Amino acid sequence: MTKQKNKKKKVKVIYVDDGRTIYDMSEVTRPNPFGSPSFGKDKHKDKNKDKKKAQSTAMSKKEKWAAIKAAYATYLPILGIIIVGFFLAMGLFFLLFR
Repeated sequence: MTKQKNKKKKVKVIYVDDGRTIYDMSEVTRPNPFGSPSFGKDKHKDKNKDKKKAQSTAMSKKEKWAAIKAAYATYLPILGIIIVGFFLAMGLFFLLFR
């Protein structure tokens, strides 16, 4: 009983939010899934420089469709292999566990 009397109670610290921030997150935006990521861009740049850069790196319609066709030509065989492998595995399971 004497040990219990000698123990001091732990002081419970109550956290109070005073509104201060460690890092300003006002310039951080979410990534855009339908284009280039929007985070990391400086919003205060000169607008003319951005327009000139966008015009110099813009793809024509012909180049854009060529890039899309190249992507399909690259990824469709891989997708086909995955689908064929899935059906082969399902057929094997069907034959073994029938």
